[in-house]
Amino acid sequence: FKPPLLSAYRDYIKNLQRRDELHQILTQLKSKGYSIPEPHYKRYPTGFNEKMNHAYLSLHRSMFAYVISKPNKTFHSSAIVDKSFGIYEDMLDLQQWVYELTLHQKVYEKPSAF
Repeated sequence: FKPPLLSAYRDYIKNLQRRDELHQILTQLKSKGYSIPEPHYKRYPTGFNEKMNHAYLSLHRSMFAYVISKPNKTFHSSAIVDKSFGIYEDMLDLQQWVYELTLHQKVYEKPSAF
């Protein structure tokens, strides 16, 4: 996340319900074989501590999931379309969660030159 979105992300996950939702989404994705990035930060940002449920989420500077697939027969056939749509469907909850986050981002306007 760029600084304004990182700030919005941290504000957004101060809400326990939102942290729980994100944690559940990530847990589901991991159970399906997807990976998520390792936490980037070592210290909890202001407003978070290790005693909070799912506080580890505040240590991330981005939020995504991915899967690495080796090229195989599926990759080199029309079946890749169905496989790709399956991945998109699996990612839908995370995509929706991040979209909701962006709706709560504060809009920073450039100061007027006048």
